Amino acid sequence: MKILICGAGYVGLSNALLMSTKHQVFLFDINEKKRESIRKLDFTCLNELNLGRFPIIYNNIQLVDTISRYKFDFVIIALPTDLGDDGKLSIDVILDCLKELNKETILIVKSTLPLGASKLIIDKFGDFIYIPEFQREGTAVYDSFYPSRIVISGDLQQVNEVKNLYSECILNQPEIILTNHIEAECIKLFSNTYLAMRVAFFNELDTYMMQNQINVETVIHGMGLDERIGLHYNNPSFGFGGYCLPKDTEEVKNSIDSILIENINKSNINRTFEIAQFLSGKGYRKIGIYKLASKSRVSSNRNSATILLIEELKKTNVELFVYDQNEVNIAGCTSVNDLEELFRLSDIVIANRVEKELEKYKDKVFS
Repeated sequence: MKILICGAGYVGLSNALLMSTKHQVFLFDINEKKRESIRKLDFTCLNELNLGRFPIIYNNIQLVDTISRYKFDFVIIALPTDLGDDGKLSIDVILDCLKELNKETILIVKSTLPLGASKLIIDKFGDFIYIPEFQREGTAVYDSFYPSRIVISGDLQQVNEVKNLYSECILNQPEIILTNHIEAECIKLFSNTYLAMRVAFFNELDTYMMQNQINVETVIHGMGLDERIGLHYNNPSFGFGGYCLPKDTEEVKNSIDSILIENINKSNINRTFEIAQFLSGKGYRKIGIYKLASKSRVSSNRNSATILLIEELKKTNVELFVYDQNEVNIAGCTSVNDLEELFRLSDIVIANRVEKELEKYKDKVFS
């Protein structure tokens, strides 16, 4: 089969690697930096450990310069749906892409769709297959080969073809949910909204424990032994960040009436304020920042809670030093390239996630 994938972000690239195991894959993206990486078959931007454990056939992947000239058996749309000025996800880039495509193909949308967007697409271009992605940044390839579930909506005959397309490439046997478009949209968006809510809950719990000198690990462990709560996804942090959770939560907040959902992103922002106030109250005047990304092994600092925390710390008139694998250019902060130097300069170093290289400095780390 010939498969075109539009969009070479971590969703598009991980799907390309998955499909390469059985099919010929053609990647299209307008970003020249991404295009150059595809030419070199360089997928280090995915920050995935040990890609060699997957049966990827790199020679089955190639770059294309246009999407209108050729006919493909399947087209996978993996384009970004960013928040618009109205606080809702925009599908403009998807609609522009669909105008260019050959209509005699099976269209699969992997992009996150706002509530009700499927109807708009169908009215303009006819039916399509929607398979929302549930990949995590940093483990997107693993999540492609070992999906937690596969949700498919659309025309029944095409659904069966797409189900077979994915089933022959993945390495596990997850539950496959065949549903309609609005239900698929809800499964995707409310999944991410719930995850954001869970992060916000444990962060608010941790804020209270921190302010009252209560051992938060003991409390969370005791709660988690109730299987309805569980001992997973409960590690307090500076807040959720990255690409998906903030924007998807905002989409749901602006689409439905919900007192709970309306306040999730507010809670996330308030978390950084509470941490800044706590650190300021401890009398620290020189504070080091260990990495800006929201997650370990992820190089992007998009929507990073650590950056929000830095902005709050600036208001407390402390001196800030930042250590990161990427070039740092944040007003009011001094960039430090050496880890030992960071700890020498700082009264305390804050880290959203503690990594092995911090072990010997643990008495001077706040996380």
